[in-house]
Amino acid sequence: MNAYLTMLLFASGVCLLIALGQLFLARTGKKKYIWAAAYFFVGLCFVFAYLVHSDRLLEYPHIYGPHLVIIFLPAMMYYFYFRFWLYPDLPLRTYWHLIPASIAFVIAAPFLLENEQAKQAAIISYYKNGVFSWREYLFEIGLLSNVIYSGLLTWEARVLHKHIHVAGRSIFVLTALCAAISVVSVLIIMIAYAIGDRVLESYGMVGLVVAAAFGYFFMQRSSHISEELSASVEQERYRKTRLNGVDLNKIRQGLRELMDEQKLYTDFDLSLAQLAEALGLNAHQLSEYLNIHEKKKFSDYIGEFRIHEAKRLLVDEGGENLLRAGLAAGFSSKSSFNSLFKKATGLTPGEYRDQFKKRG
Repeated sequence: MNAYLTMLLFASGVCLLIALGQLFLARTGKKKYIWAAAYFFVGLCFVFAYLVHSDRLLEYPHIYGPHLVIIFLPAMMYYFYFRFWLYPDLPLRTYWHLIPASIAFVIAAPFLLENEQAKQAAIISYYKNGVFSWREYLFEIGLLSNVIYSGLLTWEARVLHKHIHVAGRSIFVLTALCAAISVVSVLIIMIAYAIGDRVLESYGMVGLVVAAAFGYFFMQRSSHISEELSASVEQERYRKTRLNGVDLNKIRQGLRELMDEQKLYTDFDLSLAQLAEALGLNAHQLSEYLNIHEKKKFSDYIGEFRIHEAKRLLVDEGGENLLRAGLAAGFSSKSSFNSLFKKATGLTPGEYRDQFKKRG
């Protein structure tokens, strides 16, 4: 086995281990699942590349086909992670982004159900005889989607680095570098795939391994973003306001009614988009209002109401059942209730209740 194949095999193993590590070892939250998905799909792509370049794909025809769908996903997942990292309260409308992969699945589904002989014939058709079919065109479109998402990442990271001038902004250089390497590497692979040049394709794969390494460093560093950098990102996000022509007093009064009277925060599933819709706004407008005029993120804003309601339930209604009080206040689980309550008050719910019982 030559060094290139060893690199692909090693890279695929590391990526799959990172994915498993994020699923079973990391803290909860959307980001860990996106991180895991990104490296899972990248790892599968490296496995496929290893089988192709080692001429062993014919030995495993039953696994030939899923790559036509999987290829649409890696850069998209990196893009999701970047967006959730910067703007955790904003809905990403994931389902729109998944439409291309879904269409690819529908197109490829009949082939996925073919027997091994049919898949072996398809492998020989392109990889031995160089005949292009709908499968190769679909794969090229999937590669192109990675170029688009990596290009978006490069552009957004470049803009943020240009306008933000605080410590830690170098993380955007790392992001842009990772995404730019991905763009160039995938373009090389697209050209190589079109002309059937394995050597040229291997250069692109090496570039993707480097990009995956940079991506891992970015994800590690993003877990330790400073409050100053986070605030600067928020300011840059609202450099061009979305609230022109919007009655701010009406928003303020609407929030007061929805929170104080209707107590929407007691719905543990309440999202930024749902609250915005109740106010006649879009999610971006409400997020901007909360960050600029209330100086809070959506999660913090809702959390304060839930903590206040939990305090009332624990004191005024006895709070004999702590979990029931937490759920009634809008917390989704006992663990989130305990951790957020203690973070806000310095006491666990039980300690807070007992403190007031002693005073009584």
